Amino acid sequence: TGIGRENMRSATSANYATGIGYQNMYSATSADYATGIGRQNMRSATSADYATGIGFYNMYNATSATNATGIGRANMFNATSADYATAIGYRNMYLATSTDYATGIGYANMYNATSADYAIAIGRENGHNAASQNNSIYLGYRQAYTTGADYRLHIGMYQDNPLIYGEFDNEE
Repeated sequence: TGIGRENMRSATSANYATGIGYQNMYSATSADYATGIGRQNMRSATSADYATGIGFYNMYNATSATNATGIGRANMFNATSADYATAIGYRNMYLATSTDYATGIGYANMYNATSADYAIAIGRENGHNAASQNNSIYLGYRQAYTTGADYRLHIGMYQDNPLIYGEFDNEE
């Protein structure tokens, strides 16, 4: 169902999908049961079955965003793998390579993450360019901004200088 202009216009598969606004799922390869409300959500997504995009440019060119949710602007814009991911705010997981089951709330969290499966980032620019941050939790401002590691906890308000730090994979 499309309400507005050019929703699902050239989509290969958009069975039971709903687009309200402008060019939601416009040329998506697969967007079955997906919902796009606003402008150009999942516009050229390769796989966005059961995905929800509310706002502007969420999952725009995502390669894989099955069951993903993007609310706000340009979340998971060009993500390679963001299945079951949730992003609320602006440019969370924007160019991320792998953020399956990840959650980003705020501004540009996990923006260019290489590997952030099951990660949680709340605040601003947490895990921004960190290569590996699977199963990690970041709260605050620019925690693990340039470097990260799997199974880490960072809470703080100064770039790469957490007030509270923990390692989930270290029993000591």
